[in-house]
Amino acid sequence: MALIEGFVHLMGGITVRKQYADSLGFLDNPGKDPKVNTLKQPNISVIHLTSVSTLVEDRDEALREHMRFKKITLANPNVIHVRRKSDIPVNTEHMGVVFGMQHAPKKLRRCSDVRKFADMGIKFMALAYKGQTEYGSGFERNGPLTAEGRNLITLFADHGISLDISHASPQTAMDALEFICSEKLPVKPVASHSGIRTVYEHPRNISSDIIGMISALDGYVGIPLMTFFICPVTNLSNFRERFIRHVSNAVTGAGIDHVGIGSDCIHRDMTMAQAKEHFARMTQMLESEKPFGEYFPDRHEEIIMEGSHFFMVVEKWLKEAFHDGKKVTKICGGNFLAYLKRTLPYK
Repeated sequence: MALIEGFVHLMGGITVRKQYADSLGFLDNPGKDPKVNTLKQPNISVIHLTSVSTLVEDRDEALREHMRFKKITLANPNVIHVRRKSDIPVNTEHMGVVFGMQHAPKKLRRCSDVRKFADMGIKFMALAYKGQTEYGSGFERNGPLTAEGRNLITLFADHGISLDISHASPQTAMDALEFICSEKLPVKPVASHSGIRTVYEHPRNISSDIIGMISALDGYVGIPLMTFFICPVTNLSNFRERFIRHVSNAVTGAGIDHVGIGSDCIHRDMTMAQAKEHFARMTQMLESEKPFGEYFPDRHEEIIMEGSHFFMVVEKWLKEAFHDGKKVTKICGGNFLAYLKRTLPYK
C-alpha cells in the first residue's frame, strides 16, 4: 500500500483520499477572501472556517459578513458546505467546510436572533474572543459566565450550534461547561484550537479540568500548530517534541476519541518571506500589542512551506511518536469527523 500526496493506493488500482480534518484553519490569510489555489488545492477533507471578523460586534453586520464569506467560499471549485451528516465528503476530491465564529456578536438574546445564524450555516460559536463581553470573558480577563451567556448557550442547544470555548477565560469556560451539565443541555462543546496548560502555561491554553469536562460531555479538543501556543520562543528548537506533548496530554485527559488537530494555520504554501509579511499584517490587525504573546516564526518551517499538505507532515510526526497508525488516523481527522457525525442533523 503506497501513500502519495495524501492519497492511499490500494490493491486493485483503487485510489482513495485520506480524510484529514481541521477543526479550525484558514484557506488564505485571515482578512482575505477565502480563495482556493486550484493548482494546489489543500489536502483536507473537512475544515472549520471562521466566517466573521472578531472586530465585527454588531449582530446584523456579522450576519451580512458571514453570508458574503460563505458565498465566496462555496464559489471555489470542489468546495461544499457540510450542514448534515451526508454532506461529509468520503474519499473524494471535494473539500467540505463548516462555518463558525470565534466570538458572539452583541445582543444575541432571542430565539429568532440565533436561529438566523444557525439557518445560514453557523455551526460553531464562541462567547468571547479576548476581553469582556455581555456573555462572559475572553482569555485576557478571568471573569464568569453571565446570565446572558447562559441564555445564549441554551439557544445554541435549541438550534444545533456547538459552543467553542477556545478563547474563553478559565472561569467562563468552566462555568459554561458546568451549566451544560447541570441543565443537561444537548450541547457537545469543543475547544477547536487550544493547547494544554500543563505543557505550556499560555493564557489561551486550557486546563486538565476543562479537558476532562469536554470529554465527559462527548466533545472535542483540537490541538493548534501555532508556535506561540505550543512553547515559548526559547524552546522553539524543540517545537515538534512540545507539540507531541500537547497531543499526548490531551489524549490522556480526554481519551483517544476526543482529540484532533485545530491547526489555526493557513492551508497554503508560503515562502518564509511571505510568512513573515503575513505575520506583520496579523500583528497589526491584532492592534500590535501582541495579546497572544505571538512571535515569528508563528509556524514550524515545514508547516509554512508545505502548507497545502501540512497534515501529511503532522501525520509523519505523530507516527514517529505514537507508532500506532489507528490512533494517528483518529487524531489527524477521524475524531473531528466523528464529532461532526455526532452533532450534525441527518436532514
